[in-house]
Parts: sequence; structure tokens; C-alpha cells
Amino acid sequence: MVASQSPLLMQCRFHILLLLFPLRLQTSSSCLSASREVGGLHGSPVAGKGTFLEMQGLADSEDTASESLSGKSDGSLSYLMVPEDNNVDFTLLQNRVRQLEDDLNAKTFFLMKSCNLTLQDIKLVYQSSPKLKVLSLNSHIKPILSRLSTEFQLNATSLGKLLMKFPTFLYPACSRQFDHIVAFLEDLGINRSDFHRILTSRPQIFALKIERNLNYTVNFLLGDVCVPRHKLAKMLTRCPHVITLSVDRKLRPALQFLQSLGLSKEEIGALSAIYPHVFLFDIEKKMLPTVRYLRHELNISSSSLRKLVYHKPQLLGYSVGKKLRLTVKFLVEEAGVPRDRIGDFILGCPAMLGYSVDKNLRPTLNYIRTACNITGPEGLLRYPRMLSYSLERRIKPRVESLAASGHKLTTMGDVFHYMKQKEMKVRKRDKTAELSTIHVF
Repeated sequence: MVASQSPLLMQCRFHILLLLFPLRLQTSSSCLSASREVGGLHGSPVAGKGTFLEMQGLADSEDTASESLSGKSDGSLSYLMVPEDNNVDFTLLQNRVRQLEDDLNAKTFFLMKSCNLTLQDIKLVYQSSPKLKVLSLNSHIKPILSRLSTEFQLNATSLGKLLMKFPTFLYPACSRQFDHIVAFLEDLGINRSDFHRILTSRPQIFALKIERNLNYTVNFLLGDVCVPRHKLAKMLTRCPHVITLSVDRKLRPALQFLQSLGLSKEEIGALSAIYPHVFLFDIEKKMLPTVRYLRHELNISSSSLRKLVYHKPQLLGYSVGKKLRLTVKFLVEEAGVPRDRIGDFILGCPAMLGYSVDKNLRPTLNYIRTACNITGPEGLLRYPRMLSYSLERRIKPRVESLAASGHKLTTMGDVFHYMKQKEMKVRKRDKTAELSTIHVF
């Protein structure tokens, strides 16, 4: 080891020893038992020769590197031969254990550097996927990470996210079918540039079987959910989780719940293409309590609820206690909206249900009241969309420009008139009558 690298390597070695190699080769009995602990070693008798120690879990078809992803195949498996008689060469055995230890040190150090991970991160990865301890670094792990970096533009941080989310991605069984799944997704219209998002947000896709899982889910989305074919690629890119959901346990129950709200399949297909995350919400814990709250406490009719969900499906994932009740409390107690009119007020601007009271709604309302000297709820009741405009990007710049041009806003209608325009033209009240335009993007 190079002297300049010794502190990090020594720290790395120390943590690995604590985690994976709590052994001391002192006697013949302790030597054999300790060897069995290294990297999950287990013993298999070999007729007339002794005990054949191999890395646990790799004695099947996964003992070679992926031909599709890494293009190489060799020592993914490490062995120790221990004679059953008393003529055990413990020096040789000890050297082999040390070699395994050094290999794991090198692998851990490489993953730390190339994936921007800490020792604690690596510890969690090894605990969740023990087989990574014995996968070949040079013929398997390095080629896979190199390809992900060069071909799919994953930097060290992105590789780290992938590995922390789904370390099994590096397993041979997963990497062998990588190219087939890439081709399958490209056939759906997903661009190669979009694979960066898919790999970092939902790498579990590449562990699924095409015919048994992916094809079945895609056919359900196109046929039963009625997602437009030309919007499927963007839908899956926006929310890759959808294609990994169980049709019978997740997608179909969510579809039936949306239909129970009065939405047609065409409407569900359209809103799913725009906001596919609706299928991720738990029906019993999220969607059903929200619907009950909107219907029974805010007195929103079934027909209005259908429109509300169609235009704002995100609200099905809002917490009643932590989100909706707080927003309603603000609107009633601070904005002055009568309790019996709160349902109609929300229908006038459903987007406000997604805004933070402290960061958005309260600062916006306070600014309008102060800057424009507007009090009372009447104006807000007539123009609920005022609370949906950005305070910093739209309301403040326009109000200040109007004030600088000599315009005085005295009613909520005046304010709303200037806020709703994509661009605002203001004529200064002076002799030159110069016309200026405020562009809002």
C-alpha cells in the first residue's frame, strides 16, 4: 500500500475486519470454523479429499459475470480446500483467508471512490446483499459500473444512489438481462437519455422478467387503464415505479377505486399519463380518508369530486391530518372564508390544497392585504385563484411596477386583473405616457 493512501485504507480495513472477519487463526478447530465465516463460507464434502469451502450462494448459475453487461467471465467464486485429516496446512489456509480479506478491502475501497459512498454506506450494502462480498471486482463490478458511467452518463453520486437503492443490480442474474430490458423499454419509446432517471430512481426494473412482469403490466396500462400509447413512454419516464407495481395487488385496485369516483377509463388514462404517481397511493391509508373528508366534512358533491380528482389527482395522496385540515383551518380562521362555503372556494382553485400554509398561502395573503390595503374576505371569495400565483415571481414584481407607474390597486379585482395576464403592459402616468411591458415566465 502506498504511504499516502494508508490512513484511508487502514480505516477501511479496520471496518471490514470488524464487520466481516472476526477470526483469529490459532488452533486447528478455530481455523476451520473461522474460515467458514469468511464472506459466508460453507463446507461441502469432497469424496476422499476433505472439505471444499465455497462462497455461499454462488454455487449456481450466477457464478460467472454477466456476458451481456460486463462481457467477461471468471473467478466470481473463491474456494478453500481443507483436508479432513490432521495434515492441514494452516499457513496456506491462513494466507488464503488473508487474500480474501485483501480482495474485499480493494473492492470496498473501489466502491467508496467510484460510487461516492462512505464506509457506513458500504456496510449497509454488504448487509443487504452479502453476495457482493464475493463478486469479482475486475471481471464483473468494474465493467458494469464503467458501462453505466460512460454509456448511460451516471456519475459517482448517481452510481452510489443506484447501489444504495438496489445493490442486487450488480448480481449476474440481473446484469445478464440488462440489455434485453433496455431494448424492451426503448421499443416503448423511452429515449436512451431517459435511462439515467430510470436507473437512479427505480433500478429494480432490471430485475423483472419481460414476459412475466413488464409485458403484463404494459398491456394492463394500455388496455385496462387506457393510457394513450403515444404518452406511455413519458409516463414511465416520469414515474418508473409504475411498471414495477403488481397489477393484481396495486394497479387494478387503484383503477377500480378511481372508477368508483365516477371517472371514465378515458379520463383515468389521461390523468394517469400526466400524474402516474396516483397508482402509488395506498387506498386504505391515503385515498379513501381523503375522499371521505372532502365529501363529508367539506360537503363536496360526487360530481364536483370527480372533476376535482381529474384536475388535481395529487390531492388523493395528501394527508388529511397533516395537510388538508391545516389548509382549511387557515382559510377559515385567517382568510375569512365561511365554513359553509369552503368546498366551493376550494373548487375555485384546487391547486391551493397542495401549497404550504407557512411558505405560500399566508405570506401571499398578508402581502396582498398590506401592499394593496385590502381587508375583508369578499374579494378573495370572488377570486380564489389569487392564492395560486407565485408571490416572488409574479405578485410582488407586478404590484411594485404598478405602484412605480402611479397605478393604485384598491380591490382584489384590480389585483387579479393584472395577475392573470401572461404579460402585463403598464402605461406610466406622466407626460411622456411611455408604455412599458413586464414579461412573466
